[in-house]
Amino acid sequence: MGLTEEVFVILAAVALLALARWVQQWLYGKTLHALLTEDDNPAMGIAIAGYLFGVFWTVTVLLANLSYELLPDLLSVLLYGGVGIVLLTAVALGTCRLFLGMSLQEQLAARNVAA
Repeated sequence: MGLTEEVFVILAAVALLALARWVQQWLYGKTLHALLTEDDNPAMGIAIAGYLFGVFWTVTVLLANLSYELLPDLLSVLLYGGVGIVLLTAVALGTCRLFLGMSLQEQLAARNVAA
C-alpha cells in the first residue's frame, strides 16, 4: 500500500465519520457536545456510541476491500458508505418503534438506556 492509498483510506474514513456525525446531529437537533455534556443523558451517550461504532465498522469493511484504483474506489466508498449510514439510521429509528412502540427520540428523552 503506497502513500496515495493510505491518504485515501484516511480521508475516506474521516469523511464518512463526519457525514455520520452530521446525520446524527440533524436527527437529534443538537450538537454532539450538547447531547453528551449539557443534557447529561446516559441513554443518548449509548445510542451515539452504538451508531458511531456501526458506522466505523461499515467504513472498515469498505476500506478493507479496495482495488487501489482511485476513481472506482472513491465511488464505491461514497456510494456504499452513504447507503450504510442511511441504513444504520433507518434501523436505529425503526427497531425502537417496532419493539417498543415509541420513537427513539421519546425513549432517549425519557433516559431509557435499554432503548
